[in-house]
Amino acid sequence: MIESIYRRYHEAGRNIITECSPGFDISGFSPDEIQLLLDVYSKYRGYSTYRLVEKSHEANTPWTKSYVEGQDNTIAIALIKEYFDNHTPLKKASIFPLKAETIGRINPDTGRTILPTDEDEGDDAYADLT
Repeated sequence: MIESIYRRYHEAGRNIITECSPGFDISGFSPDEIQLLLDVYSKYRGYSTYRLVEKSHEANTPWTKSYVEGQDNTIAIALIKEYFDNHTPLKKASIFPLKAETIGRINPDTGRTILPTDEDEGDDAYADLT
């Protein structure tokens, strides 16, 4: 867990987070990083919060190898890399056109990015895409 992200979003609980942090700038990500984020989203978007936690706490995951009760341990990047190097790669997400700007839309009231949801329907659902 990243403490600053936890503090920002913990009150959402098990609900969907619908807005990015103020000042979020996707241009800080490379095309490969954006593709990875899309791949992860595509694979795990249907999982509940509980199921994601359960999955990350399965035996032999980086979390279980790092967790010690009562300690605030950081999961080493090397453990994460080793874990994913030994698992089937994610299927490439195919969102067309593959531009970061088309992943969500801007809320006209707040100016914040909103990710697409199943409730978005119709030709004008993303008329305000950035």
